[in-house]
Amino acid sequence: LALSWVLRDPRMTSALIGASSTRQLDENVAAVSAPALTGQELERIDALTVEW
Repeated sequence: LALSWVLRDPRMTSALIGASSTRQLDENVAAVSAPALTGQELERIDALTVEW
């Protein structure tokens, strides 16, 4: 979810991941091809992260 949120911004050219196992790496790679977040999901995330 976090990777999808960060990478949806066209200004972001990459995201640093901290995979410490092959399982985590596989999950991170899968996030790149996950369905795009909906407008409603993005609004909710943005509302939760407005302070940061």
